[in-house]
Amino acid sequence: MKGKKPLIYFELPADVFIAKWYDQLIMLNIQENSFWILQGESAKYLNYILAQAFTKENGHYCPADNGEPTFICDTFTIATLNQYINYFSENMTVCLAYNFFRKNNIAYAANPIGLTPNSIKKSLPNSRISPIIFIEIFVAISLVNILLKFRGLKGLIAFINRRISVQECLKSCGAPSNNMIEALSLAIESTNIFFFKKNLCLQNAFALALVLLRRNYSFVLKVGVQAIPFFSHAWVEHNGKIVRDDVELSKRLAPIFQISFTKT
Repeated sequence: MKGKKPLIYFELPADVFIAKWYDQLIMLNIQENSFWILQGESAKYLNYILAQAFTKENGHYCPADNGEPTFICDTFTIATLNQYINYFSENMTVCLAYNFFRKNNIAYAANPIGLTPNSIKKSLPNSRISPIIFIEIFVAISLVNILLKFRGLKGLIAFINRRISVQECLKSCGAPSNNMIEALSLAIESTNIFFFKKNLCLQNAFALALVLLRRNYSFVLKVGVQAIPFFSHAWVEHNGKIVRDDVELSKRLAPIFQISFTKT
């Protein structure tokens, strides 16, 4: 009597994150600093590959339940399924998983109404910036730009995560006033006026996260995306509130990636 064939699963590689926008999939590869958008048949197959269990027979992957998922597309075949598995594997979109518990979280937008850079509404500043905060922010933005240039997005994220590991060994997070958080965020915008290059939301968000981390303040840094029209934006949240940015960001964009520093 033959033994039961082992189940095979696929998951996203460690450097790949995914979000769903209607019937399209947006993929962020932090190793390559790039976004991909999958639509139509390719998006449906990737969704299925990440959710399904497979067995391998004669060198081909087959759905473990032996059913033909016609809900994917009308032209579903085992041959087409294997073509997509091979393609996604070769392009490091999926990799073999060790067990059922896979890294396949797909982000969704709660209210996917298209945003553009001009439609983002920021709160108006009402605080003054001290010279010390200004210098602190300038150093943080400079560090973020250096890390992005020489180590890429993956290196910048690794740097933040190492700093978080160090801070987690210290006392619990501080409790800054709303005025302090606003002053730090306002300093980001003011510093950009004097900076030698234009900084985008990514640099600004990471710089603010670095400053909050150095001060032992909790935060969540998020990168949200949409597919039509393609748009990505990075922002920082503190105590569940978006810091000096459009309050609808978390609802209208799918949060494809985030870094958090919270302690009790």
